[in-house]
Amino acid sequence: MRIESNMRWMTAIAAAGIALGAGTSGGGCLRAQTASVVAANATGTVAQQPDKYTWLEDIHGEKPMAWVKAENARSAAVLEKSPHYAGLEADALKVLQSPDRLAMPQFRHGIVYNTWHDADHVRGIVRRTSLKDYLTTEPKWETVLDYDALSKEDKQSWPGARGGTLPGSAVGGRRRCLHAA
Repeated sequence: MRIESNMRWMTAIAAAGIALGAGTSGGGCLRAQTASVVAANATGTVAQQPDKYTWLEDIHGEKPMAWVKAENARSAAVLEKSPHYAGLEADALKVLQSPDRLAMPQFRHGIVYNTWHDADHVRGIVRRTSLKDYLTTEPKWETVLDYDALSKEDKQSWPGARGGTLPGSAVGGRRRCLHAA
């Protein structure tokens, strides 16, 4: 009985690892994969099982978006009932919006880049400074791209900066990514 129970856990962990590993690529971007997941049964044999959630890969489709909204509403209803929710939410926002938080750097060709979000830059800005200046207590940042200003100027909803790029987006040896929502 114990061996069978351990085998089920190992199977579940292996299947999750395979599914997660197969669904990601460099930069953390998800990729569409084949509609099957490898799973092992208690005897250790391998079988192909169809993925019944392939329809969720259509990220702009009405059915997947309706499902996501329903699941979000269901989760929010449970979480918001907790007496601890309001306090935890306020604490998390205080930390995430603090001007004293550390700027997480990305080093490129001797320049320090950073994606920053605050009350004035909800969608975010991409900024840069020299390494020497970054090591001071108050670096002088130069704004490279302001997504909030760009959205206002273009009258288009730019999704903002998250520092990621799409697979195959390398241009001239550099990776670039900008898309409208």
